[in-house]
Amino acid sequence: MVTIPRLRRKPIPAMNPVSNPDPKPDLSPCVGVCLLEPKSRYCYGCTRTLPEIGQWHKKSDAEKYAMLRDRKRRRIIIEENRDSA
Repeated sequence: MVTIPRLRRKPIPAMNPVSNPDPKPDLSPCVGVCLLEPKSRYCYGCTRTLPEIGQWHKKSDAEKYAMLRDRKRRRIIIEENRDSA
């Protein structure tokens, strides 16, 4: 069994529409921890799914923000699944 450490949550200020309304379109929430949680299929690092990761460069800024706003909910799902395993 692989033990996944709890991840520190890092803010992504460049993608925050309040603090930076004009983000770099290429900016990605990837933190280099590319491992999917088996049940939810969310990445432990960035909380995106494989299709979201693959299509990130094609997403509009609004779609990117929507995914980033959903990170807290996704992180809770990942943690609950990890704790129940």
